[in-house]
Amino acid sequence: MAAGGLELTATRTAAAHSRSDAPSGGAQTIPSTWVSPEMALRLGRLFGNGTEIWVNLQARYDRWEIERDPRALREAERVEPIQA
Repeated sequence: MAAGGLELTATRTAAAHSRSDAPSGGAQTIPSTWVSPEMALRLGRLFGNGTEIWVNLQARYDRWEIERDPRALREAERVEPIQA
């Protein structure tokens, strides 16, 4: 991702905050589990925009992904709602 002429890759971003578990080989797809709460805290500090945006982006991505998973949708259909 380029931001204001700054080329950010998983590896460079990880190096900026001492992460060694980023994908190697430059720009690659970042796994959805990459933005843990701890990582969100670090990213918020790195970019100066706080933790909440990173946690929310991860949650929105996770929701988007699971709502398109046929197996998860079939399993959810089997759940009976609680009657109040």
